[in-house]
Amino acid sequence: MGHCLQQLLPEGIDVDLVGGMSRRHAASKTYWRVILTIQAVVLVATVAQYASPSEWGLIVVSVLVIAAPVGVYFLRLKAQRLYSEGERLRRQLVLWDGLGKGAGADEARVLFRDEPSILGNLGPRNRESYFRSRLPFGWRRVAEIVQESAFYTGKLAQVASLLYGAVVVIGTVIAVCGAVTALRLGLGGDGEAVPAVFSALVVFFAAGTFASFYSSYARLAAESQAVYERAGFIVNRPSLCVPDAVLVMARYDCELAKAPPLPGWLHWLMRDGIDRAWRVGRKSAPGRKRRRPRK
Repeated sequence: MGHCLQQLLPEGIDVDLVGGMSRRHAASKTYWRVILTIQAVVLVATVAQYASPSEWGLIVVSVLVIAAPVGVYFLRLKAQRLYSEGERLRRQLVLWDGLGKGAGADEARVLFRDEPSILGNLGPRNRESYFRSRLPFGWRRVAEIVQESAFYTGKLAQVASLLYGAVVVIGTVIAVCGAVTALRLGLGGDGEAVPAVFSALVVFFAAGTFASFYSSYARLAAESQAVYERAGFIVNRPSLCVPDAVLVMARYDCELAKAPPLPGWLHWLMRDGIDRAWRVGRKSAPGRKRRRPRK
């Protein structure tokens, strides 16, 4: 389904804009899966070579150790470029859905004049909304859309960080326990195999892509919560300051740009639960005024 902002698409939505965002995010995730697969293959080949040394195995591992980082580098660049393009379409969708043909559209064209492609579809529209905001077109609606998006992102990023953190911890524990057991049993031949395999496992789990994903998603979850709270106060302020809405949108965009795309399968599993949580949570969102109980 692409990025975490994507929900079940209502009929009449601009398929090209939403579909383009989905395709680019999905393609970026595919490249990240290929990167993880390559790194796993290198790890397995390295461990197998130390477990059962052979001349051909040494050649294969040597080629992989040299070629894999180069391949991963270019794959990472491709994944980041696709994700960046998807995020550009997402920003365009937020403005398109939030401002429509309201007065805020003219202000957006001034504020985002350096990125004209973002505003390509901004203008009159009679389609059903992509987001769940019921506010009229304008910057207050944009702030609520950012609040909704940050809510979804924060929930997904929190779970994703826990999952990748668990992989890091479990992998590191397996590496340590395996190394200790091998040394006690006298395995490893000349004594070089155990340290080499231990180092490979620790690098893969504790200092590689999994660890990077964990730290990125943990930061994204924290920042999404901050954006959610800030956007809630902006939505419910008596007087709206346009720069405030622009700044909270820019802050959210920057945090998304720093993190890798969230797993699509996780969004698929959590989508319905987050939808229900958002419908309940928006009634008690930060900044929303509470009614005093009648005496």
